[in-house]
Amino acid sequence: MQKKMGKPPTKKTPAAAYQLKISLLYCAPLIWRRIQVPGSMTLSRFHDVIQLCMGWTDSHLHQFMIGIRSYGPANVGDHWGAVKDLDESKFTLNELESDIRQRCMYIYDFGDYWEHEIRIESVPPLEKNRSNTLSFWPASMPAPLKTLAVPRALRLFWKQSVRREMRIMMR
Repeated sequence: MQKKMGKPPTKKTPAAAYQLKISLLYCAPLIWRRIQVPGSMTLSRFHDVIQLCMGWTDSHLHQFMIGIRSYGPANVGDHWGAVKDLDESKFTLNELESDIRQRCMYIYDFGDYWEHEIRIESVPPLEKNRSNTLSFWPASMPAPLKTLAVPRALRLFWKQSVRREMRIMMR
């Protein structure tokens, strides 16, 4: 008698992109952004995207709280003896997807302590001509305002100030 062999366990295919909703907590009216980002994006690049779409100036420290772990910039020293954050440049959204679905917070400016909740809304299908794009929707608009190629947009962002980048994107 021949035994039926089941399929070998398959590794989950990484998502090409995630549609995320970023909400700034404890403010009225609620301030939020809906964005689509590549699943291969590192947390350090995701920080840049959050800064851009929320209009922050990247002039303060930040931290991701994902699941039960914290992630942050590698170059921040341990001044108070606290547990050091994991290096955000070493982790992608795909690698942390299950933890992001449980709990994902982004804290910006430890003085004012702006808390952002990040939720995965969907995993959109991969489109051939949009495989490496960043899209965002301002809260007050029902449709995409602008879609940008990630490498170009982020190169400009890293070289120039946030305000200059926002003017370029709105054209």
